[in-house]
Amino acid sequence: MREQIYKHFMIWLLRRNTPYTHLISDNLIRLLETGILSKVYQLHTGSLLGKSSPARGDGVLNLEHLQGAFIVLGLGVVVSAITLLMELSYSVSKHKNTGVH
Repeated sequence: MREQIYKHFMIWLLRRNTPYTHLISDNLIRLLETGILSKVYQLHTGSLLGKSSPARGDGVLNLEHLQGAFIVLGLGVVVSAITLLMELSYSVSKHKNTGVH
């Protein structure tokens, strides 16, 4: 039986003559040799295929899982509304000061 060293390829697209090419390549080779990438790959394929894995959890999605996303959405809406009000007040004050009607 022939043993495979690498079961899949790892590709990282970089621009030509990038100064970090050797650094990234060396670190990818180290991750492949230690088996970290294959473990991550197995965890993700297991969760995609419906097998039990720590990344998958119980498989039930509820509001507690989405709470952080809704908090970020709410903060974004509040910040954008404050920014809009500031821009409108600045625009109105600028037109009053210049005398443009």
